[in-house]
Amino acid sequence: TCFAMSAADFQRTGGFCTDYTGRGLQDADFAEVVRRAGGTLVWVGGADAYRQPGEPVDEEHQARHAVRHAQVWRQRWDDPPQHPWLARLQAEGLVKATDLEERVGSA
Repeated sequence: TCFAMSAADFQRTGGFCTDYTGRGLQDADFAEVVRRAGGTLVWVGGADAYRQPGEPVDEEHQARHAVRHAQVWRQRWDDPPQHPWLARLQAEGLVKATDLEERVGSA
């Protein structure tokens, strides 16, 4: 995730949702918070962005996070998440669409 905003605006949004653990959807969730608050996020082409290196995440771990994060998204926004990460995991057969549609507490 790479974005810029004032500290005051970031504090007004409440920051990132801490219900997401590990990788996946927390940046899209934050973008949804900003969108619903009437703000916008703009991609800045050509800007340098640096990422702290991390250990590779195995497929089983990614699948567990995807299912849990989809549940958190549905709980927060009452809509299924639409994200390229989830689409890729489905295309690779790591998760099923039905796994991503279950609500928290129904799994």
